[in-house]
Amino acid sequence: MRAEGLTASPLIGHSDAGARRRLAELLAPARRPLRAAGVAATAATAATAAGFLAVAAVAQDVLDGHVGWGRDQGWLALLAGAAVARAALGHAAACLAVDGGCAVEGRLRAALVDRVVRDRGATLRSAPLATAVLDEVDRIGRYAELYEPARLTATLVPPVLLVAVFPFSWVVGVLLVLCAPLAPVNLSIVGMGTVAVARRHAEELRHLSGYFLDRLRGLAT
Repeated sequence: MRAEGLTASPLIGHSDAGARRRLAELLAPARRPLRAAGVAATAATAATAAGFLAVAAVAQDVLDGHVGWGRDQGWLALLAGAAVARAALGHAAACLAVDGGCAVEGRLRAALVDRVVRDRGATLRSAPLATAVLDEVDRIGRYAELYEPARLTATLVPPVLLVAVFPFSWVVGVLLVLCAPLAPVNLSIVGMGTVAVARRHAEELRHLSGYFLDRLRGLAT
């Protein structure tokens, strides 16, 4: 893994295949816990859906006047089990995501420090290096912790929910299939307007951080 890629320019400022490949290399050491976090979050969502199904079944029995302990104890047991499973799986997903983010940050900082020790900082200015170690490593760690599991969850949850819904109502399932593309299209429209702002802010923050550090050390800026 190259340390120069992190100190040259923020990864957020690139959208080409090379930047995505470099980001994938940075996340490689934590791929397994991050994927496990996504799977656990998907299972937690499935447990939530099961709990909602139990609540809906009990509510339907109440509306029909057929409520009774003997009739609804199975649904209530499902609701309790779904609540426990959701809490446990959510906690496991959060722990795995944190472990993955820490693994990414640790490897990045180790690579940067190793390059400084090996080359004695000959090819890296002090300000960009400090900004990379203190700020950009944290940003990539947060990206790994939050975005990677969420991306896998967003991929797995719709098929899981469709499989659960179609046996009960194919009409609702078809409506979900037809409405599913609307959310990513809306997010893409919003993202196209915010990516330029995020890139500009990242560049400005990088410049100001380096300028401030150089002034503190009495270096020419």
